[in-house]
Amino acid sequence: MTPSEPALFPAGLPTLETNRLVLRPFLPADLEDVFAYASDPETTRLVRFDTHRDRGVTARWLADVGAREAGAPWALELKEGGRVIGSLGARDWEPGNRCAEVGFVLNREFWGRGLVPEALRAAVDDLFAHRGVNRLQAHAMVENAASAAVLVKCGFAIEGVQRERVFLKGAFHDIRLFGLLRSDWEALRAAR
Repeated sequence: MTPSEPALFPAGLPTLETNRLVLRPFLPADLEDVFAYASDPETTRLVRFDTHRDRGVTARWLADVGAREAGAPWALELKEGGRVIGSLGARDWEPGNRCAEVGFVLNREFWGRGLVPEALRAAVDDLFAHRGVNRLQAHAMVENAASAAVLVKCGFAIEGVQRERVFLKGAFHDIRLFGLLRSDWEALRAAR
């Protein structure tokens, strides 16, 4: 793809498979699985969405995601058992700049098992190889060491800290900015 070609929008993102996961669109039937992690205050403590207070909030979120033509996240489904344990998305698409922001959340029950890096690598590969992306970026609260570790493990570089960048859940938070360029990804792919 040449720089003059437009970036592809994330509409109709494909289903992706890893060793342990299927990355696929969310379905209304995922309500209980999504509510299980989205209603957990510890899981949602360092993410940008409010903790779901009831299943109605989750149902509305699923309906919104299902209605989007672009920017809907992938559901992270365990191959073993078919349970949805989180989400991974690419949002804030800037077609002219061929840039998007990635974000993820994972049910606390599955933390520390390497599932998010596994999913993120698959998504990054698809976004660079098939979606015309030149730059992916991510933001994580400075206190979110686990997300920072995932991003660095997947090749993202720490590009700086934005002081008191967001006001979330009653407080200002410093945000660490991460970036991954197409050239970085190509070097990582060559080294695999």
